[in-house]
Amino acid sequence: MISEDLSFHLYLDNLFVSWKLCYFLKLKGIAVTGTVRKGAVGYPPRLSALKAINIALKWGAIQADIVHGVLCWLW
Repeated sequence: MISEDLSFHLYLDNLFVSWKLCYFLKLKGIAVTGTVRKGAVGYPPRLSALKAINIALKWGAIQADIVHGVLCWLW
C-alpha cells in the first residue's frame, strides 16, 4: 500500500506532456516537469505565438503563463 504522505516528481519527454496531464497529476499530489511540443492542445496562445516567431529570447529571459494552476513557460 502506498502512503498518502508520499509525493512524486515526474520528468517526462515531450511526447507525453500536456497541461491537462499536469493538472490531473497535480490533483493527485504528483509534480511534473517536461517539454511540450509546439502546438500542444491547451498550451497558452501567447506562448505558442512567441514560439511560432522562431526568434530566440534574450539570454536569461523567460515568459510564463498559468493555466488552471499549471505553470507553462518558455525560455
